[in-house]
Amino acid sequence: LTAAGTHPAHLQNIVWQIAEDYAKARLLLRLPGHTPMPAFREVVDVPLVTRRARRSREQIRAEIGVPMDCKLVLYQFGGQDAQWTLDAASLPIGWMCVLASHTLS
Repeated sequence: LTAAGTHPAHLQNIVWQIAEDYAKARLLLRLPGHTPMPAFREVVDVPLVTRRARRSREQIRAEIGVPMDCKLVLYQFGGQDAQWTLDAASLPIGWMCVLASHTLS
């Protein structure tokens, strides 16, 4: 990966570790909305799989403090640092981003 050389020294090891891990994978199960991931030799597109909600949209939004008229982005990826933050200026007006650890509006 030539991109590893453009990162600060403390991130280079992480970038190389990710590249090595990806190189060991035999298959990428790619979800809708993916970004390019050329490291994988075999790619299978798969649909999103969900289950029926146990609580209503209104109940969930009330619990996490999101108004019903607010547009919502859920940002959750495995291994996301709980201290990660998003600049509110990055969101369009009227949108809220819910992170694994907190909400930002």
